[in-house]
Amino acid sequence: MRSTALKSKKNLVEGRSYLLNLILVAINASTLFLLLNNLFLEKSFWVASLSYALVFVASALGLLILKGFYMYSYLARFSIGLFLFISGIGILNDPIGFAELLNANLSDGALNVDVAAITGWDNFSLETYKNHALNISILLGILNVLLALMLFFHQLYKIGVTLTFFLFSWLSVVTFFNQRCDNENHFERIVEFDNPNHPEALEYLNQVASNSNVQLLAQSNNSIKFSILENRKCPENCACLGAEQNQLLGLNFHSSAAISLIWLLTFMAFILLITQFVMLPNSPGENSGIAILAWIAVLVHGILTSWFWIVFLSALTIYLALNFKRFGNLFSQNALLPLLMIGLMLFGLAKYVTAYEPLSDFRAYALGNDLKPGNIEKPRTDAEKIFVYKNKEMNREVYLNEEQHTTSMIWEDTNYMFIRMHDFNPSDFSGLKNNQGFQPMLDIKNLEGKERINAFIEPLYQAYFEDMVEVRNKKTREVFTFRKNEFPKQYERDTNFVITKFSGVPNDVQFINMAEPILESDMIFIWITKDLNLLEQEDWNKIRDLNKQLSEQDYQFVALGEVSAYSFESRSGYASHELAYFNLSHHELMKICRSNTCLMVLKKGVVSAKYPLRGLPKLETILSKIQ
Repeated sequence: MRSTALKSKKNLVEGRSYLLNLILVAINASTLFLLLNNLFLEKSFWVASLSYALVFVASALGLLILKGFYMYSYLARFSIGLFLFISGIGILNDPIGFAELLNANLSDGALNVDVAAITGWDNFSLETYKNHALNISILLGILNVLLALMLFFHQLYKIGVTLTFFLFSWLSVVTFFNQRCDNENHFERIVEFDNPNHPEALEYLNQVASNSNVQLLAQSNNSIKFSILENRKCPENCACLGAEQNQLLGLNFHSSAAISLIWLLTFMAFILLITQFVMLPNSPGENSGIAILAWIAVLVHGILTSWFWIVFLSALTIYLALNFKRFGNLFSQNALLPLLMIGLMLFGLAKYVTAYEPLSDFRAYALGNDLKPGNIEKPRTDAEKIFVYKNKEMNREVYLNEEQHTTSMIWEDTNYMFIRMHDFNPSDFSGLKNNQGFQPMLDIKNLEGKERINAFIEPLYQAYFEDMVEVRNKKTREVFTFRKNEFPKQYERDTNFVITKFSGVPNDVQFINMAEPILESDMIFIWITKDLNLLEQEDWNKIRDLNKQLSEQDYQFVALGEVSAYSFESRSGYASHELAYFNLSHHELMKICRSNTCLMVLKKGVVSAKYPLRGLPKLETILSKIQ
């Protein structure tokens, strides 16, 4: 009976010609990849596409005539399994990073725009699922590895093939829409606030007159509603291997070649789907051969990417998978329980790296990386003219560049009063929403007097001082501040105004870029904080203890976060003269470390040490490893 089964399998694999089918499989897969890659290019060539399509159809007909699709399914099983295995381990190495990429796809302005355009559901949104992104990330990582094992070793095969097909179909749709996404296009977002005095609502209301993309739809004593046109949010990565690991064997995963590979694997998954009913279980020899080939492929990947721990993990996982039959006979008579055991092991790995840091760091802030050459976005030096108006009702200033000033025609609105016009460097007023690269920004409006100026901040802070003039209206008590060279002379002749000259930072300069002094420091300890609400008193005690030791040994230390300086001070208990605090974008903070709070040490801009707060060693240990 066994020899008959083996003979039957051999006949199925060979088809009518082993050599011809092997050649046709290679031709079919390669031409499909070339066809897709050409179609996904910005400038596709129809002659090449037609040629590839003809060769693809001809090779598919040849496989059909020579009964070669059974052989094709073996290639598809191994190719898809290898991709799923490496990508699954990549996700589990950095589930928080993968969750960030999921959030990018789930945010309003990404996939929901395409779904709404197809279905007509104008209010369709996926943002509700962003709260579950980390759990989805871990689940997908484990599922990828388990599906790979199910395909490799023909265990629960039909379930594995079906799930694989749906997984790749979903991934193909996502990559297709992401490839079509254009950051220059706009989408409409409706924002409604129950409280008309909500700070964000007031901010939008302040922009209505000056920003054509913000429109007021309805306003009452109990609510306020806006229509906002925003740029599309296009994810930059297909999210195949986790954040910051964009390459697999040199293939950039947000390129047309990457999308073509995903679609090719989807086609292979379809072949598995239609051939699953004639596939026979693997023999022990086939299992051993597949295991060896898979491990060698993982080993090559580990060597090329310096990702060595995956080699050990893959060996352990494949060993457990090879013993499916033994474990199955002992526990559950099938492969379900062994798969659950491997899944539990992978879940433990995911929870460990979530609590600490990825085992392999592919980010720009990995140990030994120099942050100075390529990771700092150079500030713009071209000056722009800025027009400053004051909203009489809200008593707030509005800043407009030349284009906004011309299109808004704000000078015709009686609710606004012209204050001044001046030139400025955009890098001094970049704000935080557009912060890209390592650009820690000091919120100088949070500084009140010299007693709040940290020694590390003071030199750069004073470098922004200019000769200023303060004008105070005796009757209304309104206060206006001007640069000395922009001061309107008519105020000097009006006795209703009190004029005071001083040296300080102009009002339009809200943030100062602190990247240069940080990266030029001989050694500086940087606390990376994200969600301060998750820190317990014990965590703050750890931070304070180390900061005290650093002060005693004259080491510099600062903190980076995305909340306002005021929020950081109120939550941490640190005043600005005790601990210099700078703002950095959430995206950049996530690049530095995945844990909620960590310590990064820089020596002349080189990342010399990085520790999560929960695994923070003593200062002597840190210094011994650095020096």
